[in-house]
Amino acid sequence: MNMKRLRIFLTRHGETQWNAEWRIQGHTDMELNDNGIAQAEALSKRLEGSGISAIYSSDMSRASRTAAIIQNRLPDSRLILSPLLRERHWGSFEGKQWKEIEDELPDEIKELRRHPVDFKPEGGESRRDVLNRLTEFMNNVRSEHEDGIIMIVTHGGVSSLMIKYITDLDLATITPFKIDNCSVNIIDLIDGEHWLIQCLNDVSHLEDRRIV
Repeated sequence: MNMKRLRIFLTRHGETQWNAEWRIQGHTDMELNDNGIAQAEALSKRLEGSGISAIYSSDMSRASRTAAIIQNRLPDSRLILSPLLRERHWGSFEGKQWKEIEDELPDEIKELRRHPVDFKPEGGESRRDVLNRLTEFMNNVRSEHEDGIIMIVTHGGVSSLMIKYITDLDLATITPFKIDNCSVNIIDLIDGEHWLIQCLNDVSHLEDRRIV
């Protein structure tokens, strides 16, 4: 019996101005900055000829622009936008740096630390809310693709949750890895049930085009 392998190229969108300023974006619909466009172009060159047949992307501008740049070099791929892949909605935290939140909203920070999985900023989502829609998305992908090669273009928080979901890491833990803008993460799904991480946060194609 032949083994079925679905290969997923997972990436985070290119840099925005708020990324460069270390501000929380969430559902604020930021565009890529010039560096972000250059990052997406560098990633698209790396992926040329990769055999990707479908690109699933968050429908937010910074992700969908990244995905469109990639698709330009993958003319045989189809691009599908999904709100299920949006970044976590951070509500009242959006537009702020963490230091500002700690100074301005100390009670919310205490609650976040007490309940990291279920805490919701005012007007926002919890980590569990995001995981629920991400699980729905992944179930859809698994039913649509038994094998082949696809790409997912999403956000830093969602990418981290996806890898935690795959590896069964505790959602309450601090993420023990980085997901840089336009990094390459390669994940295989074997026979529809076994996950294998082949590559994590590879930025060799970006040279000096990233925040360090």
